[in-house]
Amino acid sequence: MLQQAQIKQQPKSSLDDIQSLRTWHSNHSNCAISEEEQSYLHYPKDLFSLVPKEKSPLRRFLERSRNFRSYRLWRSKNAPELPLHDEHVIYVSDKKIERFVTAVIVMLGMIMLIAPMWILQALDGRTLPKLGTITAFIVTFLMLVSYATLAKPFETLAATAA
Repeated sequence: MLQQAQIKQQPKSSLDDIQSLRTWHSNHSNCAISEEEQSYLHYPKDLFSLVPKEKSPLRRFLERSRNFRSYRLWRSKNAPELPLHDEHVIYVSDKKIERFVTAVIVMLGMIMLIAPMWILQALDGRTLPKLGTITAFIVTFLMLVSYATLAKPFETLAATAA
């Protein structure tokens, strides 16, 4: 029962990971497992990640692009030398991609903090446009923090309030 409970706590495999496995099996039909043994891919609700990696929604969005995923800057210098090396396989550095996503989030945050000050200063003494500007930036900041990070809803609200 304890093992079952531990397995149930594992996060489910993402549909992207399952599709990657299916693609790999179809591309390596002569060296992969047999068709019958691949039937586990037909039960996605039963699959889970052994080493789960949570990715922010922003990173998942960026990784949908093939150009982003295969960009030279992300390439890993420590690619393994395997006898079955495939020229279509690209090894990327997860740390490089994570640093880039973090930099994008920090830059967006800085823009969201600095831009309203300049806009409010330019609006002179008019109250309604100032309130509209403040409201627009608060809502936009809340949406960006919700979308770009792995923060929980209450953490998102706390960051916006701060």
